[in-house]
Amino acid sequence: MAVPTWTVGQVLTASDVDTWFVPLAVVKPTSESVTSSTTLQNDDHLVLAVAANASYEFSCQLFYIAAAGGDIKWTWSVPAGSAITYQALHNEGGGVGLSNACLAYGDTDVITAAGGGSPVECVRMTGTLNTSSTTGNVQLRWAQNASSGTATQVRGNSSLILRRIA
Repeated sequence: MAVPTWTVGQVLTASDVDTWFVPLAVVKPTSESVTSSTTLQNDDHLVLAVAANASYEFSCQLFYIAAAGGDIKWTWSVPAGSAITYQALHNEGGGVGLSNACLAYGDTDVITAAGGGSPVECVRMTGTLNTSSTTGNVQLRWAQNASSGTATQVRGNSSLILRRIA
């Protein structure tokens, strides 16, 4: 759907305002842990319902704690026919740092980031989500990258924001 053009003096409806000027957003209220599991699971909070035939600017700030070696992996669940293309700035471990910072990922990719023990680390994701004719949810799916008896946590205050752009 193309962005509407409004005229001088036109009164915007609540639907216009909600659709085009108010971002969809969620902030994770509490931390969530996974221990000894590499099976991707739906995040309890980082999920938003999206419209059909729409384009969104996609942004996620993911705070996590993971043991070195246990690490974290994630992907995105999207409605049928939809696709996310994004970049993810994250710790790749050791001296590597952010060397893959300009790679583009999609909702079918499973990405990993290194853990470092007790410090809270961050993944910053930005990109575009395009939906097809199906409505549904965009949801973070995550797990430990390698099974560890030390919990991997997605921390409270992580956020997901979608801004409608078309």
